[in-house]
Amino acid sequence: MKQGPSLVQRLASQSGIYALANVLLKAGGLVLAILYVRYLSQEGYALYDLIETLTKFATLAGGLGIGNGLLKFLTAKVSDEQAFIGSALISSAAVGLLCAALFYVFRVEIAVWLLGVESAAPAVGWGGVFVGTKIIVAVVMMVLRIRERAVAYAAVLVLELVALLVLVGVALLVFDAGLTGILASMAGSAVFALMLCGGLAWRDLSARWAGSAFREMVRFGFPLIGASVGVFLLNLGDRYLINWILGTEAVAPYALQARLSGVLNLVLVNSFSLAFGVVGLKSLVESPEAPAFFRRAFRHYVAGGGLMVLGLAVFAKDVLTIVSGQQAYIEAYTLVLPYALGFYFYGLYYLWMTPLYAAGRSTLITGLVLGAATLNIALNLILLPVFGVMGAAVATVASYGGLAGCTFAIARRSLAVNYAWHALGLVLLLTVLLTMLTWQTMEAGLYRWAQAGSLLAYVGVVLAAGVYRLDEVHSVLDRLRRR
Repeated sequence: MKQGPSLVQRLASQSGIYALANVLLKAGGLVLAILYVRYLSQEGYALYDLIETLTKFATLAGGLGIGNGLLKFLTAKVSDEQAFIGSALISSAAVGLLCAALFYVFRVEIAVWLLGVESAAPAVGWGGVFVGTKIIVAVVMMVLRIRERAVAYAAVLVLELVALLVLVGVALLVFDAGLTGILASMAGSAVFALMLCGGLAWRDLSARWAGSAFREMVRFGFPLIGASVGVFLLNLGDRYLINWILGTEAVAPYALQARLSGVLNLVLVNSFSLAFGVVGLKSLVESPEAPAFFRRAFRHYVAGGGLMVLGLAVFAKDVLTIVSGQQAYIEAYTLVLPYALGFYFYGLYYLWMTPLYAAGRSTLITGLVLGAATLNIALNLILLPVFGVMGAAVATVASYGGLAGCTFAIARRSLAVNYAWHALGLVLLLTVLLTMLTWQTMEAGLYRWAQAGSLLAYVGVVLAAGVYRLDEVHSVLDRLRRR
């Protein structure tokens, strides 16, 4: 019985640290978004978003799934951890250097073929430096995460952001370097992060190569490259379809609202997955109370995530007005609800995927993600010509919802858990209903009251329905005060 609370405490502690860091990251990202929107043309901002999307894809694919293999085997307590860490580090360094070289050599071809603008070639070249460095950083950061060094992990993220803010500020305000300056700044901040996390994780790192360890990690992680591609398509691939079907100008407002909706992904989903991906895996190995732990994690995620989705949706127009001040961007506020709900389902997928991950079923995980990505592409092709960018947002929530549902259906065979389904149904109904009611008050002069009222109504109904109990709220507040 002692193990259950210990697992929950570790999950809450690490998720809290990651969430705090992610709040700071999102605040910094908001500052960056303001700079980008104000100092780049609408076409320039769209090109930046497309290049950034490419670098994220290349970083995911270039990792070869080695980081996932490292997580799988180190949480399973293999006997020779140093061999796994050293092999992961050496192989990621080699792949990172190769990716950087390929980006540089083919920068013009990438700019012309993918972006249709040859002048973006220098920015693409700097994007290669960013990708190559990030592939190495990902392995070192995974070591910090597996060791449950959440503070060190979070410190690297925040300090990297500070470096990026300084470099972007100098590039745009002093040198007027535009798109190329932004990508060069990203590369510089990534190099800084590599030096920082390398210093923090120095005692846990190894330069020992073992072919057997490398093969084990690749055997498990390589199929997950497909999952990485699928995640890329789910998160960012719709930008290219919008660009193709609706034109470049339609990308910018959609991309900005996606960054706002991404608050949920960064602060909640990312924080939850970073912690649960380690603690949840270890619970399946260490604790007989794993089903109870999964049930509690589900209930806390459902209730807290619903409140965040609601908050984002009802304040979306205000934030977009502050950030952009342009009507084309402001009108994208209606996309935030479906897009954020998509990320909400993404977090549930992470919870239900954990037993499959522990069982080594990486090919199945890849199949599920690629299936969801295929659905997303098909829905975008059908809905974009008819409903415009709203079709892309609807495709996002449908694809993530399908991914979460299919993952649960398979994972329950490995881990039987009596989840609180009434809580999920109530939260979804409340979130959509309260958002719609709040939006209806925009022209009636009651909007500010409705925004606050919707959040209070959500909390009241969740407590009254027993999804959350008052003693749990008091316990959380007491823990926060002690910290």
